[in-house]
Amino acid sequence: MRLIIKQRPVYALVTISTLDRIQWAKFGPAEKVCTAAFAIADQRNTHTVEPVERLIVSPGGLPNDVDLYIAQRALELTKNAVKNGGEILFLAACPNGIGEEQTMENFY
Repeated sequence: MRLIIKQRPVYALVTISTLDRIQWAKFGPAEKVCTAAFAIADQRNTHTVEPVERLIVSPGGLPNDVDLYIAQRALELTKNAVKNGGEILFLAACPNGIGEEQTMENFY
């Protein structure tokens, strides 16, 4: 991006919204307001829980469980909420199966 903008200043209006309402907004130098927005989003959307023995995980339906490759992100996001050796019941529809062939190289 620096090649494109060179030394010119870049400004941005960044908003965080929920349910069609703006919860937070800031205007200013793009890098500064974007950094602030990420901090606010993390603060409002990150929750710490005590790990449990058993956990039910669901990505929440389409489009988050369109295939197993996409749906497994829910496991990645919740893996620290289950104790070592604990059990996870993973519920995902996956109407498109495992996923596109090229994604298989990245599947773990």
